[in-house]
Amino acid sequence: MADDSFEAIVVGAGPAGSAAAYTLAAAGLEVLMVERGINPGDKSMSGGRIYAYSLARLWPAYADSAPLERRITRETISLVDGDSMVDFSVCSPDFLAQDRISYTVLRQEFDAWAARQAENAGASLIAPVNADGFYRQNGRLAGITAGGENVKGKVIVLAEGANGLLAQEAGLRREFTPRQAAVGFKEIIKMPAEIIQERFNLLPGQGAARLLAGSLTGGLPASGAFIYTNKDSLSLGMVISLKSAMTGPEPVHRLLERFKNHPAIRPLLQGGETVEYSAHLVPEASYYTLKPTLAGDNILLAGDAAGMVINHGYTVRGMDLALLAGQAAGLAILQCRGDYRAKTLLPAYEGQLRRAGVLGHLKAARHMPAFLENPRITGDYPALAVNLAKDIFSFDGSPPRPLFRGKLWPRLRGIGVPALLKDAWLALRALG
Repeated sequence: MADDSFEAIVVGAGPAGSAAAYTLAAAGLEVLMVERGINPGDKSMSGGRIYAYSLARLWPAYADSAPLERRITRETISLVDGDSMVDFSVCSPDFLAQDRISYTVLRQEFDAWAARQAENAGASLIAPVNADGFYRQNGRLAGITAGGENVKGKVIVLAEGANGLLAQEAGLRREFTPRQAAVGFKEIIKMPAEIIQERFNLLPGQGAARLLAGSLTGGLPASGAFIYTNKDSLSLGMVISLKSAMTGPEPVHRLLERFKNHPAIRPLLQGGETVEYSAHLVPEASYYTLKPTLAGDNILLAGDAAGMVINHGYTVRGMDLALLAGQAAGLAILQCRGDYRAKTLLPAYEGQLRRAGVLGHLKAARHMPAFLENPRITGDYPALAVNLAKDIFSFDGSPPRPLFRGKLWPRLRGIGVPALLKDAWLALRALG
């Protein structure tokens, strides 16, 4: 490996890295992917959902071979207060339109498949090898050090994930603060496909996505939980902001057990077997919060390491943006072929990201992280929704009270009119 010289070195074989390597190799460049896991996907963790428009841009025939689990046909938001829960569910054939379809995936299988697409196009993959640092000649970036060897590369794509240690060493971004990262806990629970379909009211091949907020996560700010249906398993987990995890009243792993034992959740899991457990640092900082430098001399930054994630609370996006960013990085390198100075590479890369829509989506969601830090979002408002629903749907024989003046207004007044007006303005700003 040390004797070889590559046009491009891609650090990380996740979605961003594989997309970049595929784009470059398909154009005939000598490309090396370096992955620290034994196999691509071994070190990856996410809830497990991908929006397929991004796959179609890279691999139009993706559906013929990609390890996709279930097509999402049902979206549910659950607000939790104690043992009670209110669900807002949407089921629509529009979710199956080609430009809107999304799937659940298992990252270990999906990442391995994406890396194979890059290898089939001509990229070389070495794993498990950790990229330890950079190799320089005459003061200029000339490659990486990996496995104790210097590996030469004319340009480097850093797609190393949330930790982004090489990105920090290169001066492209700062270290995450506790407010800019979260800790994610996830279990994969094995269950027969027929049972999943019965419990989630699905037909074969159909899938459900469910996001939950409220007391289920201890009411901690910027926290939430999820359940995704796979072919014969459930992906279940929680994401807690690192700041909340550090200052919360109890260890966060106990919250996961509380989640699994909630009266509305336990019946969905009954008889299932936990076959995988993982915990991982999850980027919560958006690109506009983290403000990374996307390119320097002979180097680009893509994916989670650059804060290319969106958490709206009701949707969470990362893999689609990572795939598009990796493709944009590859196209920028091809556009600048041979001239990889920052003044050439950066505008080319930013232009490709704009054309792909990545920067536009990130900009539209730039105020959402600050909005979700509001403790009322995971505390007062779920409790308000749950208690209002209980007032509407239960009767104790007392004289009837007007819905707004007698039931809703007293609860709103408890939150406070100034707080309500402030939150309404922040919500409008966050939603654009």
